[in-house]
Amino acid sequence: MPDPRDRWWKVFNDPMLNELVDAAVAHNPDLNRALAAVAAARAERLEVAGAYYPKIDAAASASRSREVFVLPPDIGPRGEGSVSFSSNLFRAGFDASWELDLFGRLRRSVQAADANARAVQEAANEVRVTLVGDVARFYVDARGLQRRIEITRETVRAQRETAELTAVRSRAGTGRGLDVVRAEAQWQSTLAELPALEAALRADVHHLSVLTGQSPTALSPSLSAARPIPQASSDLLSAGVPADLLRRRPDIREQERLLEQATANVGIAAADLYPSLTLAGTIGVNNPRLSDLHRTTISGVWSIVPQVSVPLLDAGRRRAAVKVQEAKLHEAQAQYQTTVLHAEEEVENALAAYSTERDRRQALQEAANRDEDAVKLSMELYVKGLGTFLDVLDAQRSLFQIQSELAVSEATVSIELIALYKAFGGGWSDLP
Repeated sequence: MPDPRDRWWKVFNDPMLNELVDAAVAHNPDLNRALAAVAAARAERLEVAGAYYPKIDAAASASRSREVFVLPPDIGPRGEGSVSFSSNLFRAGFDASWELDLFGRLRRSVQAADANARAVQEAANEVRVTLVGDVARFYVDARGLQRRIEITRETVRAQRETAELTAVRSRAGTGRGLDVVRAEAQWQSTLAELPALEAALRADVHHLSVLTGQSPTALSPSLSAARPIPQASSDLLSAGVPADLLRRRPDIREQERLLEQATANVGIAAADLYPSLTLAGTIGVNNPRLSDLHRTTISGVWSIVPQVSVPLLDAGRRRAAVKVQEAKLHEAQAQYQTTVLHAEEEVENALAAYSTERDRRQALQEAANRDEDAVKLSMELYVKGLGTFLDVLDAQRSLFQIQSELAVSEATVSIELIALYKAFGGGWSDLP
């Protein structure tokens, strides 16, 4: 059974979120650039690995020459003259060279290139983790803003009705003009909350459009209708989170690969301290006629040239290069430790934030239930003349504030869960 964390955003059971994630993974420019870097790194690895094997090149040439010989005075006509000869020469053959890896320089070079390719791949995985996390976060935030806009409009409608009721009572002589002014002021104050919320919602939609590789307003029609805030099951983490999930983080795996590359680079620099041996050779055929090159009677040529390079005096350059790579290896080790520590800190912070926000959401829900009862009771008492209008205004104001905070908290719970899955690396398999 596949690990549900491999596609963690599906725990929200939101088809629109699934579509946005798929679109972002397919069309986001930053991810496409990272994937292009992966392809380049893999090609570079193949290029370096090619040096491990013999190199053979085919060569062919054609030449025409003319030689002129001046005859002595006693041979040519009237004692002088010259003779010329023209000739053709066609050549075909193979050139080969092979550097023997006596001290592991080529093998270490392949290891370094391979580690670099895998590090670039993990960097692309990190881009994907961040991308999907951002899509989910902005989507949840957009749904949270839509919920707050709904609450604000419902509150504006309720407060407008309250203002109209106080106006009727004032005209009937059973209310005060001051109550009408206060009711209208609270209504307009709540109405003033809408523009900022709507602007924030548009900004989220624009950002989601860009993340999916589209123009900023492309998703405005599909996200215009309000939908519930995505909520995951409350028992998602009831089984616990294994500590080894930290190794699923692409940034940690990237640092591991960079550490491997740094280790291999030390071996490359150390191999330069020792002699190198290269075998070079040629084999071919020569003939004055192109049509006769295929015949076995034509002249053949071959040669084998071993070349040995022994480092003697370089003013300490090669040894200094070894020390440079050793220092870079220590730097990579320190960076790996730093990455692991920061990852552990991020996970602990995400766990704490998620747990705390869930408790806060539950408390706000209880408070909202109580405030709803308070609004109904205060209105009943006011209509019956047993309560003051200030009690009604205070109850409505408190309910609006609690409902808004509850909407924010519901979105924050999901956003903190997104941050938690992101802190664990998301669980994606390697990119193709």
